[in-house]
Amino acid sequence: MKNIKNVLSIAVLGVTIFAAGCTDLQYEKQESFSSPSGDLTVTVKTDAMCRPDVYYGKDCIFEYKGAGFMEEVSWDIEWVSDDEIMLYLESPARDKYAGEKYSIEIPAS
Repeated sequence: MKNIKNVLSIAVLGVTIFAAGCTDLQYEKQESFSSPSGDLTVTVKTDAMCRPDVYYGKDCIFEYKGAGFMEEVSWDIEWVSDDEIMLYLESPARDKYAGEKYSIEIPAS
């Protein structure tokens, strides 16, 4: 019985340490983009598989649902208006991944 408690305690400790470490490792890179007027800023955060999530302030306004990429790719933002952006892959990868283009609306503050 004592061995079971020790093993269980070690397992719980391991899971706790792993979970705490995962939050620091979730994103590999982040880059901020300001609107042409300079009034709004969005941040693109990518994980190890170059999957982008887009944040406006603390709110995630776009979450990439794809499997990710085997090679490193870079995402860029084009401001369509002060309340809409286009998220796409930078060239030369843009031609290879032409379907990876997303229109994202910025929520009203």
